[in-house]
Amino acid sequence: IHIHSHVEDLFDHFPRSVLPTEYGGELINCVSENWLKTANKEQAKCTIEGQPNLY
Repeated sequence: IHIHSHVEDLFDHFPRSVLPTEYGGELINCVSENWLKTANKEQAKCTIEGQPNLY
């Protein structure tokens, strides 16, 4: 485990392509709000048998 006091220190260990834009990287938000709502709604319907595969 590495603890960084500055976000820029992350670039010494990870390429910008794998870091989200919130941390100065280039990775866009892959989870849309609508998809997350759908997944949560489906999970609520299937609590005993498990969640269906939504991918």
